[in-house]
Amino acid sequence: DFHFILDFAFCLDMVTDTKMAAIVRGILVLTLLIPADAFSIVTGPGVDRSRCFQEIGRSDVKMTMTTTREAFFVEGLSRVCVASIGCLIAGPANAFEGGVGGLGKTKPETGVVFRDPTVPTTQSSTGVVSQELISPSSSKSLVLVSFQSPWPLQPSQTSMECRDLSQPESAFVQVGTLEGSSSNKKITPAFLTSTLFGSKGKFGAYGSPMDIKIKTLEERLYVVKFTTLTPGMRESDRMAYITVKRVDDGVFILVTATTAARFKKLEPTMKKIAESFEVIPAPKSTLLKSQ
Repeated sequence: DFHFILDFAFCLDMVTDTKMAAIVRGILVLTLLIPADAFSIVTGPGVDRSRCFQEIGRSDVKMTMTTTREAFFVEGLSRVCVASIGCLIAGPANAFEGGVGGLGKTKPETGVVFRDPTVPTTQSSTGVVSQELISPSSSKSLVLVSFQSPWPLQPSQTSMECRDLSQPESAFVQVGTLEGSSSNKKITPAFLTSTLFGSKGKFGAYGSPMDIKIKTLEERLYVVKFTTLTPGMRESDRMAYITVKRVDDGVFILVTATTAARFKKLEPTMKKIAESFEVIPAPKSTLLKSQ
């Protein structure tokens, strides 16, 4: 948390020793690398809310006797980092999302569930990405999901994503579930907004996206403009194609996104990716593992 770190940053002005100042700076950098939700992980289900305080009070990190103000602040800052890391170990683990802009970002919830997590997603020489997923519908049926992308596949056991590592372009699969009676189940802009742009989604690592405007281009194909927050809490305008496929109650979505400034230049490529999206119910098999 940025303001929290700033409260301790004045320690540097009080430290006159060069080596000690370097240590303080290193601790500040370490704290910046810890994702924001690490500090609040103690409020999650099944985690003792007093865990951080227990970490601070551990016998092996007791506060030593200090005689100078600079030593006191350095010691205290070190204990804050120890407590934060302790919370990470004690609570449920959140994997880090790598790649451009992914530093300090926790793994988003995409709803993707592989039929067999030990079988990696593949990308052919022509860029076709494919994987067998479990539908979130009540039937838990299998579906074959594929799309074609010029960007490399990012290895993962819980997501399907291609990303240009040198630019902001990416294409990823999001999975959701329709609610309500069968006659009223419709894919609406409101459904897409709640499924794609929540704080736990791909674009919500630093706050929920704002100014979301979804336009229907044709059946099951949309274009959206929205604003996200960067790690530095600056606004970034983005645009994306959204392709939607439905199998029973399960909704499979391909999001092909970039910044608003680059969208027009890349629109032909991005639309081609969006239109390549296929979701096909997998053939029934007696070899299917019980889930």
